[in-house]
Amino acid sequence: MNRRNLVKALSLGAVAAFAAGSGNPAAAAGRSRGSARQSNQVLDKMIAAINAHDVALLDQVYSADGYINHQALVMNPGDATKKMGLAEAKNYFAARFKAFPDITLATDMRVASRDLIAANLVWSGTQKDTYLGIPATNKHVTWNSTDILRVRDGKFVEHWGAIDFFGLVKQLQG
Repeated sequence: MNRRNLVKALSLGAVAAFAAGSGNPAAAAGRSRGSARQSNQVLDKMIAAINAHDVALLDQVYSADGYINHQALVMNPGDATKKMGLAEAKNYFAARFKAFPDITLATDMRVASRDLIAANLVWSGTQKDTYLGIPATNKHVTWNSTDILRVRDGKFVEHWGAIDFFGLVKQLQG
């Protein structure tokens, strides 16, 4: 099953149970009970910030005091145990903007439940600078990521995700 079909197959309850600690009521007790509407609004702000290529707009998307990215191998390749925050997220996207100055982001599906949103994100751009150690190819590529994000007080506070790096590298080197 590919990731797109996997996201389609996920039930809202399964997403919520995963992110709340496998249904552990004690783990969920201290967490904010946001709304699906608010989660969708924050995702829309992130997409707008990426499409505007404006790192400063990410301040409106990611919490400055508590953003944790559980995708540590992507964000901190030298230390898989280190969590990242707002500054690291901004640096990560700044590097992507440099490598793909015409990058665009869209979502072809999303599922929101209270303070969680799961989405398949579709990235597209032309590589004009080194990315993932691959020198500029001037190739236009499209890849996706599947992400689950937790929203609190109108900003992302947690992230779990997977990027199709294999597909991206295959396009760049092919």
